[in-house]
Amino acid sequence: MSHVSISPLLPSGDEFLYKIYAAHAICQIVESNGGNKTENPITTYKEILCRGVHEKLHKRIFLQGEAGMGKTTFACKLALDWCNPGGALSSISKTFGDANTLQEFKLVLLITLRDSDCERVVANMIKEQIIDMVYTDTERNDAYEMLDKILQQEMCLVVQDGLDEWKDPQGKEAQPIMLSCFSQCTVLTTTRPWTLADERIRKSQIDSLFELRGVSDPKELCKSLLDSFGCNTLNEFVQYVTKNRLRALLFSPMLLSLIVSSWVDGPLLTGSRCNIYTVLIDGLFKKVSENISFFVQPPLMCFQNTQYLQQNFEHLQAISKTAFLMLFSAEREHSLVISDRQLSHYLTQEQKDVALKTGIITERKCVSRTYQRSTCSFIHKSVQEFLAAVHIALNSADLVVVARYIAENSDAIFENQIFIFLCGLNILLANELSRIIDSTTTSVYLLDTYISGFIEAQANGQNPNDIDLKLSRFKGYYYEPFEIDAFLRILQMNKSNAKFIQINPFCMVAPIPKILKLNKCESEESDLSSCHRLEVLDINCEEITLIPNALNGLAQLKNLKLRSCKQLNLSSCHNLETIDFYGEEITLQPNAFHRLAQLYCKSTQLNLSSCHNLETIHLSGKGIALQPNAFHRLKQLKTLELFDCDCKGLDFSSCHRLEVLFIFGKEFTLKPNALNGLAQLKNLQLRSCKSTQLNLSSCHNLEIIDFDGEEIALKPNAFHRLAQLKMLKLVDCECRGMDLSLCQSLETLDLRSYRIRLQRNALHGLVQLKILKMEGWKCKLLDLSQCPNLETIPV
Repeated sequence: MSHVSISPLLPSGDEFLYKIYAAHAICQIVESNGGNKTENPITTYKEILCRGVHEKLHKRIFLQGEAGMGKTTFACKLALDWCNPGGALSSISKTFGDANTLQEFKLVLLITLRDSDCERVVANMIKEQIIDMVYTDTERNDAYEMLDKILQQEMCLVVQDGLDEWKDPQGKEAQPIMLSCFSQCTVLTTTRPWTLADERIRKSQIDSLFELRGVSDPKELCKSLLDSFGCNTLNEFVQYVTKNRLRALLFSPMLLSLIVSSWVDGPLLTGSRCNIYTVLIDGLFKKVSENISFFVQPPLMCFQNTQYLQQNFEHLQAISKTAFLMLFSAEREHSLVISDRQLSHYLTQEQKDVALKTGIITERKCVSRTYQRSTCSFIHKSVQEFLAAVHIALNSADLVVVARYIAENSDAIFENQIFIFLCGLNILLANELSRIIDSTTTSVYLLDTYISGFIEAQANGQNPNDIDLKLSRFKGYYYEPFEIDAFLRILQMNKSNAKFIQINPFCMVAPIPKILKLNKCESEESDLSSCHRLEVLDINCEEITLIPNALNGLAQLKNLKLRSCKQLNLSSCHNLETIDFYGEEITLQPNAFHRLAQLYCKSTQLNLSSCHNLETIHLSGKGIALQPNAFHRLKQLKTLELFDCDCKGLDFSSCHRLEVLFIFGKEFTLKPNALNGLAQLKNLQLRSCKSTQLNLSSCHNLEIIDFDGEEIALKPNAFHRLAQLKMLKLVDCECRGMDLSLCQSLETLDLRSYRIRLQRNALHGLVQLKILKMEGWKCKLLDLSQCPNLETIPV
């Protein structure tokens, strides 16, 4: 535990952890009630273990990170810092140097979950991995009792390393079982992010979530590794990394150490994951090879310069098949670690010996009171994934197995790098796999994986004309310039497949004016008319402007959200249901909204009278100017919400099916008879708009009236015949001689205006009235005697 390997090429070549340790980059992920996530950098143990001003200890802590990011190294450092609070290990780094914080715990126990694939209970794992390795047979029972007593009575920290490498033998639990009697224990679990998507892991089971993103300063780790090799070539190495676009791989300590080791040994790498792992596998096979041999016709492009794979190719095929069979096993608990007996079904004894000698597969003895047994696994999950991809690339018929596995496990694409590796090894099979993934996976988060696969194909010299990855859902994140090029290429090749496109302003590091240049158009304008299957389009970028006919022919488009467009025409988008326009640079053609059912938009001089099927309209923004007759002939309209728009003399009297009407804004003016004939209207809310002598008497079904505005004036008989009215709220409005005696269903009356005058008998017959709020208005000798159910009368 106190030593780590310097290089994957030489696992036995380890070094003291503190000599090559580089600070980890860790952040806390906090999710608000609204679903927004914030990330806070973390640099101390206290920030991970404690919360609040009272520094109360978390009980269930999760540290997530992708493969090779250093989760196990961090777990080891934490355990060692507890053992040596004043030692050099706790003080060499500017981060996580507060080892004294760990002394809050009576005991810190580190267990590796992949080594306990048959166990479900944490206490049994501790006994198997720690006590059985320390105590003799005669001492173990006493040690077990002591462990149980300490875990029940003392504050302890249990570090579970590798939740993604453990599966419940009974298939019921998503996490190992921590007995309730160990309530004093804090559990810190390391895992890969996809594990936490398991619906069995509830939010209430995660007190705090952190993410490890490799090392905070890759250059520091590079220098430490080069120093350990006795090399003083840091500047030359940095230049090499920059030239070959390997910088993105350096945040993974495993890949970084591999690249450094390869640099020291001499061979130059490209920015290809396949090449990096090929160098790793080739170097490991060196241990069982006496001579160098090259492929005359390499079966895979990345094998071209290998020296030890040709003479061991049969063994490599057998080991790759084992990696494939394990990874895509129907018994998922055996996908990473299997028994030596199970391994014998895949490998002959000779093949197993070769795998063990190379170090590609490791074997660990297990303590047993009956038969001696052992478990076997690949040196790293990513190595297993690469070899599984090699098998698929050389055995196309087994793609059926992958397809079946993905169909049964929809998130499988996020669990491994098979697809990315396959893009570099055999692009034609990767194309076929992309079709399987796109047809069986409903997630909108596939784009990152496809971009990585595209870049991998290019880095391995695959024919550009052969790259044809199918993807119908595009949702962007943070991209570097070379990733944006991959994004554009994938989108271009899928313009007839795309169903979902979402682009956010933060998803591009480089300038993005040409991001959607799918057809010939101006450099800062975009045309999507060739995306005939598009159903959802969300472009939250002011830098992207759609040309007037950009969406012509998109008959399948259902949801549209934009921030910028010029005279956009939507008349051919017959299936549009929801539109959300929210930008300062949006203009629409007058006939833009034919045949729409719902509308959320921003425009100028908007006339919707031809949109006969509209049922819902939501207009928001100072840039919206409506014609007075904008809503004429909208006989299907049920809900209308207007916020900060501009319109004088609005008239809704032809919208006979209207049920909900919200009007907020100083630029609205309502005609006195604007609401005449709206017999279906139930909910009416007005804010800050202008209306004189507004008559509501024909709105027989009104249940809620909420008016707020100094320029809203009502007729004295405005509330006659409103027998269904339950809630009336008037703030700063004017109504002289108000009479509510016919509103016999009224339950809540809230009047706050000095310009309101009530008749003496205004509240006669309101037997349902429960709440009466009065502020500012006047009435002499108001009679409440016929309001027997009044509960609240704040004056």
